[in-house]
Amino acid sequence: MEKINTLQELCRFFVLHQKIVCFGAGNIGRLILSFARKSGNIEKIENFLVSEKGDEDTIVGVKVTDIKEWRSERAIVLVTTTEQFHEEIENTLNQSGHTGIRKYLSDELISMIRYFEKTAVPSINFATMMRQRVDDVLDKVMPRQQLAFSVHLCEHCNLNCAGCNNFSPLAKEQFTDIDSFESDFKRLSKLSGGDAYRIQLAGGEPLLNPVAIEYAVIARNYFPYARISFITNGLLLKKQREDFFDNCKKYRIDIDMTPYPINLDYEELGSFLEKRGIGWKYQNGSMVKKMRKEVFLLNPDTPKSPATHNFLNCYMANECVLLSEGKMMCTKIACAHHFIDYFKDECAHMYVSPRDYIDIYKADSIDEIFRFLASPFPFCRFCNVDRNLDGIPWKLSDCNIAEWT
Repeated sequence: MEKINTLQELCRFFVLHQKIVCFGAGNIGRLILSFARKSGNIEKIENFLVSEKGDEDTIVGVKVTDIKEWRSERAIVLVTTTEQFHEEIENTLNQSGHTGIRKYLSDELISMIRYFEKTAVPSINFATMMRQRVDDVLDKVMPRQQLAFSVHLCEHCNLNCAGCNNFSPLAKEQFTDIDSFESDFKRLSKLSGGDAYRIQLAGGEPLLNPVAIEYAVIARNYFPYARISFITNGLLLKKQREDFFDNCKKYRIDIDMTPYPINLDYEELGSFLEKRGIGWKYQNGSMVKKMRKEVFLLNPDTPKSPATHNFLNCYMANECVLLSEGKMMCTKIACAHHFIDYFKDECAHMYVSPRDYIDIYKADSIDEIFRFLASPFPFCRFCNVDRNLDGIPWKLSDCNIAEWT
C-alpha cells in the first residue's frame, strides 16, 4: 500500500491527477473535500466510493457510488479512511478489478489536516502550496520544447571530488570517441532541426581530452544557435593551445567554471578569458563549491520502491540529461556504471535496464525523446532522495562507498 504522509505529497497527488475517486465518504472524506476546495481542486474529485451506500446520493455536489455498482478499473483512487480500514479496502478494490493507481492517507496526515482545519493557521495556505508545487512538478513531467543536454568528453577527472555525482573518482581513463560523437550530433540535429537551448561539454574534466575543442566545433556545426560551453574546474585552462581560445571565440564556445576551494584564482581566469573575447560564467554561482551527497539504495525491497517519488523530488529529473553512445538518459543513470563496476559485490542487485534510456537512432521524433525524459525511470528506485544532503564541505575522494550511500 502506497501511503501519502505529508501535505506536500498530497498537494503533488492533486497536481498530477485530473480526476480522482475518493474511497470513503465519512468525516475524513469530507475533510479531504474541504482540502480540495481550499486548494482550488474541488472539481478534480469526481466520485465518492462507499462499501454500503446510504440515503445520500451526493456530498457537496460530488456523486456517491456503491463499490458494487462501480466500474472504472483504471481510475485514480484516494482512500479517505483511517489506516485501520486500509487492508479491508485494499481487498475490496482488488475484488472489484481495480488496477489503477491507489493511494492511502496516513493517520498522521489526517491528524495534521484536522489540526489546520480546526485552528485555521494563517500561515498554511493550501492554494499557495499548490501553486508553488505546480511549477516544480510540471517542469519534471511536462515534455520539454527544446533540447538541453550534456555530453562527456571523458569520464575521468584531475580533481576527484568526494561523492562526485558523475562518479569520476571511480572511472577508468576513457575519452569519448569523436566519430561516434559526430554521428550522435548529426542524428540529434536531424531530429530537432538543429534546435537546442543549451549543450554542455563536460566530464570528468573535459579539458583532459587533448582535442576537446574539436568536439565543440562539431557541436556548433550541428547546433548553430545553442549556448555551448565547457564545464571545467579551470585547472587546465591556461595549459590549452592558442587555437583552443581562437576557436572558442570563433565558434562562440563559452567556459563555465566551478570554483573549488583550491589554489586557483578564478577571477583572474575570468579576466584571462575576457581579454580573448570568450564568454564565461561560474557554473554554480561565485560561491566556493560545496558537495552534495546523493544517496543510493543498493537493494530496493519491492518493485514498488518509490521511483516516482524520487523522480518528482530529484533536481536532475527532466533537467540533467546526458547524450552518450547514441542514448539519452538522466546524467546520473548514464554514469552509474562506474559506481556499479567499482563496487561489484555491494551492487549485485543494481543495474541499468534498456527502459532507463532512449536510443536516438530508434526514436521517430524529437517529441518522442522529450516524452521519454519527462517520466520516472526504473533506475529511480535505486535512489533515496529523502536522504540526500547538501552543503557538505569539499574534500578529495577516498573511493569509499559511504560517499554515495
